[in-house]
Amino acid sequence: MNKLQYIFLLLPMLFLIFACEEVGPAINLETEVTTPQDTTTNNEVQRTVLLEEFTGVRCANCPAGAELAQQLANESGGRVVIISIHSSGAFAIPYSGEVDFRTPQGDKIENLLGKASGYPSAAINRNLFDGEQTPIVTSTSWSKYITNQLEEAPTVDIELTATLNNGIIEVSCALNILEDIAEDVKLSVVVVEDEIVSPQNVNSVKVDDYVHQHVFRTMLTPFDGELLTTGVLAGDQLNKSYQLTEISTTWNTNKLSLVAFVHGNGSSGVYQVVKAKL
Repeated sequence: MNKLQYIFLLLPMLFLIFACEEVGPAINLETEVTTPQDTTTNNEVQRTVLLEEFTGVRCANCPAGAELAQQLANESGGRVVIISIHSSGAFAIPYSGEVDFRTPQGDKIENLLGKASGYPSAAINRNLFDGEQTPIVTSTSWSKYITNQLEEAPTVDIELTATLNNGIIEVSCALNILEDIAEDVKLSVVVVEDEIVSPQNVNSVKVDDYVHQHVFRTMLTPFDGELLTTGVLAGDQLNKSYQLTEISTTWNTNKLSLVAFVHGNGSSGVYQVVKAKL
């Protein structure tokens, strides 16, 4: 075999050797450093609505209002939080020998919002809707106003925890601001009790074993809320803790929940509300 033939035979072999050489992935030995960001957005948080029902044990029509409020809460998928405030004047006077559901804070809240003209009535997110004289409106308007509020984007996300330790209720609230708020930011925290069996006037008949739900018991903040700050920016976080050291012996702690809501002054509206079982 001459030299030229030898070269022609060798060239294909060299081609196969180099063609089969595996080229590995490029490796970047430099570490990319990023700053953690708060990724919570108002697209991930559902708007919730506060329904403050003003009622009384001697109000014959109020049980129908309570049923409607619960129905609307159920239909919302849990996005409506109910507080039942027994402050309806003579209608709230307890029956003889029964627990008094009236509270000084409840009366002040009703006065703050403009006093109900009739019962059952409720404030929906404490908003003053077009055509209404006060934020407290009759039950015929509850559904449309709740729908109106649920369609709005949330401006605040609330993380609420409530525990009972050695006879003390401890509450922690973390507020994550989703949109800028130029006004006062206030926080209200309410204790409510469910499944209280006590007499109620139902369609002019006294029902001794009526089950009361969402009953306003007391507040861990002033009746008109605690001012946290004025003006916040999206991405800000506010934290607040409370303790309740005096628990009434008439309360069933197994049926207690805490309701926390962020709002402005008076009837300027509720930004967000959340409820947590104790």
